[in-house]
Formats: sequence, structure tokens, C-alpha cells
Amino acid sequence: MRSTRTIGLHLFSVFIYLIFITSETYAASVLKSNAKQAIIQLDDLEFSVTQGDQVVVMSNSKRVGILKIVQISAGKAKANILKGKAPVGGQVVTANAAGGGSASAGGSITSAKKWHYGGVIGYLMDSQTTTLAQGATYTESVSQTGTGYAGKAFGEIAISGNLYFQGRFGIETFNVAGSAVQPVCSGSTTSCSTQIMYVDGDALLKYNFSFKKFTPFAAAGLGLFFPVTKSSTALNSIPTISVFFFDAGADIQMGTNSYIPVYFEFGLFPPSNQVSTKYMGLMLGYGVRM
Repeated sequence: MRSTRTIGLHLFSVFIYLIFITSETYAASVLKSNAKQAIIQLDDLEFSVTQGDQVVVMSNSKRVGILKIVQISAGKAKANILKGKAPVGGQVVTANAAGGGSASAGGSITSAKKWHYGGVIGYLMDSQTTTLAQGATYTESVSQTGTGYAGKAFGEIAISGNLYFQGRFGIETFNVAGSAVQPVCSGSTTSCSTQIMYVDGDALLKYNFSFKKFTPFAAAGLGLFFPVTKSSTALNSIPTISVFFFDAGADIQMGTNSYIPVYFEFGLFPPSNQVSTKYMGLMLGYGVRM
């Protein structure tokens, strides 16, 4: 197990490195403006908007204007003022980041990239504790650890402002092994192990803390796991089961509509008097915004 722990630590180091090299972000802002046009320093919006998009100007946390991008060059954009005003220094965000709906300046706002889809793969560190009995008087708690893998497709849709619904579907493996003191495992052996391949469908709520090149998020939800292959000397039965998810990570912008989701996931199987099962995983993928 030492080698798998080492791999996990290395993956953790890579995740922390990605956070620090991408976390320095700046809000897009108005550099110059007159009654009809504004010049925008794009910064975080450079890969998120294209010519023809509408964006929102924020001042003191309020929406004060709607702009239409007419030209993009060298990290700056020229925009026509459609509604309201564009004060110098005002923050410029997409309609999604502003919360959608009608601007305080009046008029409608074009919805920006409310649909996301893609796929992720994951490296999982599995653990299980099983209470097993030998005869009528002897019981023993056997700890088992191991590694598994995951591969899933996902889709997201904006519900309101920064809140998204995410659905996932894919395959996940669970593999653990451990040794008992007495031969309490199936087959009167001290070697306890469990190997399962699940097909699962997940439903989560995801909250984005910002809409930038580095977009941190947190998510929580529930998955339904269907075992398709299974083998165990530690469990009497392996039924279909629900798993609770807790995710934390970031979407890292890579292009105009593409990004890389990187996050940690904690999965908790409903515990019982005999079994306690959980896993921690590092997930990495590729996503597209529409």
C-alpha cells in the first residue's frame, strides 16, 4: 500500500501546484468610456467572451450597464453601450456571473454559457472497516485499504446565478484488502478483500464562487451505484447502494469555451453496524461551455 499512498501524495502536490499557479486573477474592468462606447481590459474574460457577446458592467455590486463586444485585440475589447453607463473602473462580467435576468439599467441580457458538458477520470483511495465474527463470542474489526479508478461523463446547467445542477454517469471501481488477526474472513481465512465495479448515476448541486480563468467551486450530491462485477471475502452481500458526494476544486479556463475541472471528491457509503466504507479521490477532466 505504500506505493499507492505515494502516488496519492504526488497527485495532491500537483493539485496544490495548479491552485497556486492559476489563482492570481484580476477582474475585467472598464479602462475608458464615453456616452456610446467603452474600452475594456479583459483579463479574466479574455477567453470567455467573443465578438457579439453582451456583458454587464457592475458598480458597487449593482448592475449599471449592458455592453456589446464589437472588437477584441491584445487583451482589450471595444464595446458599444446598449443600456445604462460604463463608469471607468467598473467591473465587467458575463451575464451568468451577474445573475442573469434584467439589468438595473433596463433591457434584457444575453445568457452566457449556461450549459457545460465533458468528462472526468479519477484516482481513488478506498477504505473499508468490517466487523466480522468467528463463532458466537469472538468479533474483530478488520481495516482494509486500496485504490480504485473512475471514468464519468457529466453535464451541467445553470439554475440561478452561480448555482448549477450537475448530472454524471460512468464507471467506478472499489478495491480494498486487509488482514485479520483470526480467520474471520469468508473461507476461514485471515485475508479480507473486496473488489467491485459499479455503474453509477450521480446528481449534484454545484456552486461556483466566481467566473474567472480559475473558478473555485464546491458541490454535494447523491449517486446510485449498481454493482456489475463483485467479489468479497469481507461482505456477505453487495447490493445496489446510494453514495453521498462532497466535492471541492476549480475549473481552469483553457480556451474560449473549454476548461479543465480539477477537484477532490469525498464519497461516503451509508454506514451500518458491520461495515463502514468511504473513499477520497482526485478527479481531472475536460469540459466545454455552451
